[in-house]
Amino acid sequence: MSKRIVDIVFAAVLVAFSGAAQATVVEIRCNFWTYGDSTYTWSFDYDLQHLTITETISQLDFSGYIALWGLVDTDSTFTVIRTITNNTGITWTGYGLYWRPTITPGYADIVRDSITSTHLQAITFPDRWTVDFSGSPLVLNGESFTINFDAVTRDTIHAQGQFFTTSQQNFIPEPGTISLLGLGGLLLLRKRKAERNTAHIC
Repeated sequence: MSKRIVDIVFAAVLVAFSGAAQATVVEIRCNFWTYGDSTYTWSFDYDLQHLTITETISQLDFSGYIALWGLVDTDSTFTVIRTITNNTGITWTGYGLYWRPTITPGYADIVRDSITSTHLQAITFPDRWTVDFSGSPLVLNGESFTINFDAVTRDTIHAQGQFFTTSQQNFIPEPGTISLLGLGGLLLLRKRKAERNTAHIC
C-alpha cells in the first residue's frame, strides 16, 4: 500500500472519529409567553448549531419570557443570535437579559466570554444568571440591535438528555425622554383644566 493511500485512509478515520465526538443539540424547542405588544420568531440550524431569535418590542412595560428546551447527545454548545427591534417610541439606554434554568440539573448556561452586542456594548454581570448591557451606541426608536453568545448545556447527573432554560428581559428608557413625556402629560392636564374653567365661566 502506497504512502499516499495510507495518508488518505488515516485522514478519513480522523475525520470520522472527530465528527462522531462532536457534541450537538439533537432537538430544540422554543415557547414564548408574553403580555403586551411584542412579536417573536425563532429557528434552529442543526448543521451550524445556531439558534436565531428575532423580536420586535412595541411597548416598554411588556412582560413575558422565552422557554427553551431540547435534547443533547452530550454536553453541547450552541450559538444564540438574538435580534431585537425597538418599536416603543423611546430610546433605550440599557438592556437586561435574565437567562436561568427552570429545571435542574439540565440547563443551558451562557458562556460569558462569547457575548457580543452591536449596541449597548458595555457588558456586566450582576449575578450568575444576569447580563446587563449599557453604554453606546444607544438603541433609538426604530433601530434593531443584535446580541450573540454561546450557550453550553450543563447536566451534572446524565451524560446526555434534556435541558430547560428560560429567558426574560427588560429595557431601560432614556431618562430625558421619560422626563419629556411626563412634562408633556402635565402640560396636557393643565390645558384641559384651563379649558374646563373657561367653559364653566362662559
